[in-house]
Amino acid sequence: MDTIKKSPNKIRPYINFASVALSKNRTEEALKAFRRALELNPSDPSTVYFYGMALQNLGMKEEAEEYLKIAKALKPLDEKTMLLEASVFLNNERFMDAIEKYRNILLINPGQAKALLGIGYAYEKMGSYHDAITYYRMALQKDPDLAEAWLNLGTLLWKTGSREEALRAFKKAVEKSPEKAEAWNNLGAAYAEMGKKDEALKAFERAIQLKPDNDVIKRNIQRLKDS
Repeated sequence: MDTIKKSPNKIRPYINFASVALSKNRTEEALKAFRRALELNPSDPSTVYFYGMALQNLGMKEEAEEYLKIAKALKPLDEKTMLLEASVFLNNERFMDAIEKYRNILLINPGQAKALLGIGYAYEKMGSYHDAITYYRMALQKDPDLAEAWLNLGTLLWKTGSREEALRAFKKAVEKSPEKAEAWNNLGAAYAEMGKKDEALKAFERAIQLKPDNDVIKRNIQRLKDS
């Protein structure tokens, strides 16, 4: 804020402040700063891009998509902008549009693991589990530290009957992202289904520490204790 006070007519302090606010989930503050930056320079692609991301975080899907189109026009082959645009398509359940956008990203950068992850997620939401698993594996080949890919892969492997492999994927998910409650919950559910109550309880307890108000985790713990 001090930097903004010193330079109230420069966009960079507003962008820096808004980016920090966005990373801390202070979305309303971020939006206010981005709007001021846009008033100062409405054609700055970074500002338009991050403003679209803030709108997406608030669930304002249609408006977010409009700003992403503007960002694309300002900087057509910007990878971050394209990733964000694809994620908006996903949120709007425009799965084939998302897949096309992610594939365009892969033409620019074949090693972009998040694009492979996004294609996998789109296929999963369309019910094409085999294709989804294939793309999750491809994403992990490019980036073995991608916790979301491990979690999604584990979920689909479990659904399709590959339980031991699913368990290994859930273990990887919590290893790569130990603060992710969903990963611990899924690991606990897998252990519980396999009759490993002690391991299941430890995983559920870790999950509830991370999300104390989560009813799903609470029910899983109670179900395990009652069994």
